[in-house]
Amino acid sequence: MGFFCGLSKAFGCVNHNIILSRLKFYGITGKANAVLKSYLKDRYQRVIIYNTELNHDTFSCWGKVQRGVPQGSVVGPLFFLLYVNDLLMVINNKSKTILFADNTSLIVTNPNPIDFKNDISTVLEHINLWFKGNLLSLNFNKPHFIRFITKKIILLRIKIGYSNNQIAHVAIAEFLGIVIKNSLSWELYIEQITSKLNAAWYAVRLVKQPKSHETLNMVYFSYFHSVMLFMGELFT
Repeated sequence: MGFFCGLSKAFGCVNHNIILSRLKFYGITGKANAVLKSYLKDRYQRVIIYNTELNHDTFSCWGKVQRGVPQGSVVGPLFFLLYVNDLLMVINNKSKTILFADNTSLIVTNPNPIDFKNDISTVLEHINLWFKGNLLSLNFNKPHFIRFITKKIILLRIKIGYSNNQIAHVAIAEFLGIVIKNSLSWELYIEQITSKLNAAWYAVRLVKQPKSHETLNMVYFSYFHSVMLFMGELFT
């Protein structure tokens, strides 16, 4: 079974004191730690509201930023990955965990249906406790799970929930931009990549003449090669 979950305002909830302690734990000390600390600490923000009718700006008071890492920055995703990295140690004995930015994906396997359901409940409880302990929270509007099946397996009905929240059971899920079907067939993947490559090939044809070889190379690597490389990396 694959379980896909998201966090509520993940990047904005990263506690600065916790991430700085994580940096020290992973051996980032001295001047490197001081530079990263200066990047996070002693920042202030305020809200500006512009009134078009009065042609006037209204300002809030300055407030010190106690948590959060900038989205769209180079180090923002790195900070977040360091922040959640030890989550793997909490649930690795019950599941295989894949972390990518603020998306957490879990693979749970067990041939015994009763133990399978118990493992899922244990994993959900542990990750929820870990997130709360690190001042993060699961967004129960996002999580869903998919049960991978074969023709020889008799699929038993199973409902999964936590803290009075029912988790949706889906037959098709999206993982890092790839559409996955519960039968693990390649049909949807082939359709998806074919559509992207057709669009990329159309873009290449548009600039075929009278553009230079360098321009064609740039278009190819931007539209075509990047798609092939991305898809290939996910399945290697």
